[in-house]
Amino acid sequence: MTRTVLGISNIDESIIDPYYLIAFLRSRHGFDQLMRERELTIQYQLTLERTRKIRVFLPERPIQKMVGDMVRGYYKCLRDSLRSSDAAQQILESELGLDKLTFQKPMGYTARFSNVETSRRLDPEHYYPAFEAFANSLPPGISLSPLNRHLTFCQRGQQPVYSATGLRVINSKHVQPNRVLLEDNRFAAANLDSKLQIRHSDTLLNGTGRGTLGRAAPYLVDEPAVPDNHVTILRSNDLDPVYLSLYLNSAAGQMQVEMFQRGTSGQLELYPFDIRKFLVWPAPESLQQELRRLHDQAAAAERESRRLLEQAKSRVEQLIEEAARA
Repeated sequence: MTRTVLGISNIDESIIDPYYLIAFLRSRHGFDQLMRERELTIQYQLTLERTRKIRVFLPERPIQKMVGDMVRGYYKCLRDSLRSSDAAQQILESELGLDKLTFQKPMGYTARFSNVETSRRLDPEHYYPAFEAFANSLPPGISLSPLNRHLTFCQRGQQPVYSATGLRVINSKHVQPNRVLLEDNRFAAANLDSKLQIRHSDTLLNGTGRGTLGRAAPYLVDEPAVPDNHVTILRSNDLDPVYLSLYLNSAAGQMQVEMFQRGTSGQLELYPFDIRKFLVWPAPESLQQELRRLHDQAAAAERESRRLLEQAKSRVEQLIEEAARA
């Protein structure tokens, strides 16, 4: 734990199922108490003393176990989701030899003047030799080609015209590695250029900011959306969006993010004309589909985990309201 995380230990399981307690604290009746007990110093915080004041509703043990089993199922589905996601990443890294790649960080390195003339880049990060070492150690039969050859569309979004209704807006915080969050979105009018709407099977890439730059995710929702001006849409006919996201989020992709990023440390940018220069491996269709299967399996397990947690929270709230009426 860190100093900003509280732990509840030595729980008397003869009185309360710990997994029921999780459901209670995340339910409306538990969470509202936690919010009421928070203190404001420089920022909101919960103290141990105030957390001990939370009043917990205790139904009969069989009911606690029933709710606790939902939460146990929630954690199991999360573990299953992580296993499938990790398996997809490991398969790709193994195929590319990334799992065996050893790279000794040099004290210094050089670049050819001809490369400087061609790239018109003077920043040292662009010539860092890590990606070159990877490209020179690829397993037999694997070759890289410019991403531009595989794209039918590559364009950054525009500043949205926000409104109360319209299309969902996708910004940098929504584009997480290999997944798009569809929560807390704002809405905007559709872009005049219909190609600049996010469509099913697009790949989204964050193009701004340290920590968010270079994150990629497949958009696998039938409902169109609008990208803000920090998100780039990639569209391909021969690269599956899940496969392309996995590749871009792997070390092979992230090394190129560092190569092609522009700007100062305070405001890094990754522009579409540089993204097109990325080198990618057009993997066999069978491999792309296997990685897609694992991704879909992980996504299904995550959806089930959310369903189970919401079911547990709803059941706790229902039990409390029934007891209050009685």
